[in-house]
Amino acid sequence: MKVEAPFKVGDRVRHPVFGDGLVLEVAPRGEDLALKVSFSKDGAQRKVLARASRVERVDGSSSKSGS
Repeated sequence: MKVEAPFKVGDRVRHPVFGDGLVLEVAPRGEDLALKVSFSKDGAQRKVLARASRVERVDGSSSKSGS
């Protein structure tokens, strides 16, 4: 059974310090995911750990089934 990762390349995300950004890379890192994100606030590309830094996917960044 394949489990879908919570983040994928192209997702829009929000970081509590760096603000909104676009996921450029996703890689497993132990129990977490390492994300390379281009942040809109300052244009910087940063690597962050998804769970450790409490990154959240912004609604509307990927297709959703109707609710």
